[in-house]
Amino acid sequence: MDAPYVVAECADDSETEDLFEWLQDEPELRPLVALQHRKPDDGHLGGAAEIAIAVVSAGGPLAILATSLRTWLQHRGVTVRLQTGDLDVEITADRAKDAEKMIARILDRDSSS
Repeated sequence: MDAPYVVAECADDSETEDLFEWLQDEPELRPLVALQHRKPDDGHLGGAAEIAIAVVSAGGPLAILATSLRTWLQHRGVTVRLQTGDLDVEITADRAKDAEKMIARILDRDSSS
């Protein structure tokens, strides 16, 4: 992706891939997300799966992303890590209701850097 983006990942690649498929079910998010694999660390055969999400402004896509992420998290006991630049936030099922605020916060902080 050429545009600024947020990286989302779970501790387990299969959960990251499941989240990607979940986000792909949202027509408004489909063009904004891409599944990719990081370059493997030295001594490892493959890189971890991560989802690149094109930076979205407040409003429609952000609300859809937050709602979709919140719903997905409420049915799993996993943590999703969102990162852009040097900003990093973890969202768990317990904090899923705050997903929109947390996403907006890291997007806002990244754009003001």
